[in-house]
Amino acid sequence: MAIGDLVSREDEIRLLIFTSVFVVMVVWEVLARRRETSAFRVQRWSTNFAMLVLGIVSIRVVLPMTLIQLADWIGDREWGAIAVLDLPFMVGVAVSVIALDFCLYGQHLLMHRVSWLWRLHQVHHADPEFDVTTGLRFHPCEIAVSALYKALAVVVLGSPALAVLIFEIALNSSSMFTHANGRLPQRLDRLVRWLFVTPDMHRIHHSAEVSEFNTNFGFNLAVWDRLFGTYRQEAALECAQIEIGLRLQPGRASSLGSALRIPFEKRTLSSS
Repeated sequence: MAIGDLVSREDEIRLLIFTSVFVVMVVWEVLARRRETSAFRVQRWSTNFAMLVLGIVSIRVVLPMTLIQLADWIGDREWGAIAVLDLPFMVGVAVSVIALDFCLYGQHLLMHRVSWLWRLHQVHHADPEFDVTTGLRFHPCEIAVSALYKALAVVVLGSPALAVLIFEIALNSSSMFTHANGRLPQRLDRLVRWLFVTPDMHRIHHSAEVSEFNTNFGFNLAVWDRLFGTYRQEAALECAQIEIGLRLQPGRASSLGSALRIPFEKRTLSSS
């Protein structure tokens, strides 16, 4: 399939892969659940899916084209670092995917370090449980900020459209995987997390303990946390005892309206 065909069929390809990964993760959670859940699933899932829809709308509002269309437009003009370095096409694709993943690690770090960004990002952390739909739960304002940040990264890098498509699919898929309430064999988890983020690794990041949720910022590749000293191997408590979410008043995080209001309330939880 030509690159132009990939660009024109972007929505179809991404929806197919998203649906497939989501179904696989749900089946995994049913067959090999990592920890028991207590929050009302119907309300949580309704809120988290509504957040997903609002996030998609927010992207359409702030960007006149998709990131893949932007990359295709940039590529026609030979802008960006990849064009300046004159890398072979597939090398440029690989470098772009890795560089974009690093950019997302940096963005995630900023979300915890900059107070107004944390106000937005805490909606994601406020989910009282940890499952595949947590990976869909982001405030639409955070999604808009993230879309602009990623667009800037694509322009600076001059990422090929194929690289952006691979990155976006990997990002969405890994978000569902790393938040899944599924059990990996311990030995496999220890092996995989040398390169990729695993659910057990990312679950520590969703702990209510500040010293734990300020670690393990990686989205897809785990190497950035190891390189920059933000990696944490284990939580203080066993998996089943980890308190998930933020210590908010009961019900504030579960309903859509309450969750959307969290960033704009006078009192908000500190990220440090």
